[in-house]
This record gives sequence, structure tokens and C-alpha cells, in this order.
Amino acid sequence: MRQNKFKKIEKEKRKLAFEKAHEIRKFEIGLYWKRATYFWAFIASAFVAYIAVISSKNEAFEDKDNYAFIITCIGLIFSFSWYLVNRASKHWQTNWEKIIDDLEDEFTGDLMKRHIKNNNKWYELTLSYRFSVSRINQIISLFITVIWFIFLCSSGYKVLCISTFSLFGSWLLPIFSFVTLIFIVVLIKYGISGKPEEKVSLKPPYEKRMY
Repeated sequence: MRQNKFKKIEKEKRKLAFEKAHEIRKFEIGLYWKRATYFWAFIASAFVAYIAVISSKNEAFEDKDNYAFIITCIGLIFSFSWYLVNRASKHWQTNWEKIIDDLEDEFTGDLMKRHIKNNNKWYELTLSYRFSVSRINQIISLFITVIWFIFLCSSGYKVLCISTFSLFGSWLLPIFSFVTLIFIVVLIKYGISGKPEEKVSLKPPYEKRMY
């Protein structure tokens, strides 16, 4: 009797876990597109600013190469961040999909594992094909990152040509190049989930909060 009760409780736990995994997966997909919109807004703004600066014919606008270089640094950081965020979103989406795959047979059968066999060719432009939306988004974000890197090199070269490097000369190029490189390293090293580990713990419920 006790064993049957224990099995029933365990099944209820697995069912709740299955339902929660579905909810969190939907939540992750929603966040995925919200994040994409967020990054696109900044990247598009940077593109507009960059084009406006380099195409300016105002003779009084003497430092346009310097401004263009700064904008490309910002554009590169945001584009690279978007690429990393896309990969992170895919990781967590896959995480919850794997959990669903593991639990679904007991409750809904192999629903998530079943797919149509699509015999259409990728070059048949009006027919469906099993492309991955998230992977395409990753490729686009990587492409945009490469474009910004090319802009950065181009703008940096122009700044290099007009700069006089001395103690009292322009330090814009080396400073912004160094800062951009540092931020890219920080994104890669410290952008990984769980690194560095938070030094926090849950307080017992009876402890009063101090404000």
C-alpha cells in the first residue's frame, strides 16, 4: 500500500515536471524573440548612425572618422553579444526539449519525437523544408558580427592614417580598440552560465530581512 502511494506521488512529480518543462520551453521561445528585437533595435540604430556619419558632407564635421570608429566598436560588441545570446537561448531551449523527450512517453506518448518526413528539396522555393529557425538566426547574427568587424577595420585604418601617435596625440584608436577587445574577452569568459559562481545562499525563513 505504501509502495503504491509512493509510486503515485513520484508519477505526480514527473507529470508536474513534464508540464513545467513545457511551460518553461514556451517561455524560453518567447524570450528568444524578445531578445532578438532588443538587439536588432540597437544594431539597426548603430547602422543608421554609422551610415549617417560616413556619408556626411558637412565640412565642419572634421572628426567623422573617429566617430565612425566608435560606432563600429559599439556595433561589434552588440552584434557579438547577440550571437552569443542566440547560442545561449538555443542551449536552454534544447535543455527543456530534452527533458520533455525524457518524460513525455509516460504522459502523451512520443508526440515531440514524431516528425513528418519532408522529401521536398531546399531549392524548391515555394515548398516547405526543415530549416532551423534558431540556427539561421545564429548564422545571421554571426554574419552581422563579421560585417561590423570589417567596418571596424576600415574605420580603424582611416583613423590610423590621420592620427599622430605621441604623448599628446590622439589616443582614441588604441583606447577604444583595447576596450572593445577586453569586452569581447569578458563576454566569452564571464558570459558562460554559472561562471563565476554566485557567492549567495538562501536565508532561513525565520530570519528577518534587513533594509
